Amino acid sequence: MKPDKIGIIAGGGSLPEKIAKACINDGKEVFIIALKNQSTSRQLDDYPCEWIKMGEVKYGIDILRREGVGDLVFAGPVTRPSLRELNLDGWAMSKTIKLGLRWLGDDSILSALVNTLEDEGFNIHGPEELLENSLCKLGPYGKHSPTETQWEDIKHGLKIARGIGELDIGQSAVVQQGMVLGVEGIDGTDALIERCGPLQRSGQGAILTKTCKPQQERRIDLPTIGLQTVSALVKNRFSGVVIEAAKTLVLDEEALTKLADDSGLFVYGIEQ
Repeated sequence: MKPDKIGIIAGGGSLPEKIAKACINDGKEVFIIALKNQSTSRQLDDYPCEWIKMGEVKYGIDILRREGVGDLVFAGPVTRPSLRELNLDGWAMSKTIKLGLRWLGDDSILSALVNTLEDEGFNIHGPEELLENSLCKLGPYGKHSPTETQWEDIKHGLKIARGIGELDIGQSAVVQQGMVLGVEGIDGTDALIERCGPLQRSGQGAILTKTCKPQQERRIDLPTIGLQTVSALVKNRFSGVVIEAAKTLVLDEEALTKLADDSGLFVYGIEQ
């Protein structure tokens, strides 16, 4: 049975509001927990919403229970803070002590968070469950595809992206004409694009490859691209981006495809 009320834990970007709209259009109620210094859209205040600090875990759980929320979705990127910046409340700190503080430094933080919330009685949903047809499809978005030469760069980029994913460094790599221009770190994909733009040589532009980490908790941290990412690629004269089908969220598909078509850039979904 589908839930009637969804709690949205809102990070940055446009995804939280897109999910809220989709839920309301589907006849569901929503309640948003917006994370201070992470959530970027004040339009979230147009919905039932409360803003909390990331470390106020017990307070957030109490709010959700007060609002009658049993089903949760995490939406939007979150910059991982240091332990000092996080300033966990006493309840959350007791949980981290049981798990060991090292879990704050790698992807196991997400699995630990899911397990903790499930232990508290919440059901965790992936964004794709609430956004119809949002998972990446196989093949091109629009009329442009990689050339045979570019496929060699793509294979190299995918190998690098998988490698840094296994090490929990990031999800993406940028390759141009056989050279690795950069890999994603804590600053995220859009920052990687901006860093690599000035490093390009003449000729065909660089290619962004974005993969799902092997150990990724996909209900919380599914790779995502949207109009903002494609705009950054166009601005920095990239040739295109390759993403994993069925493992990547694609937002603003119509606008994204039009921009790619108009700019001569390819957006391509591959099977891994």
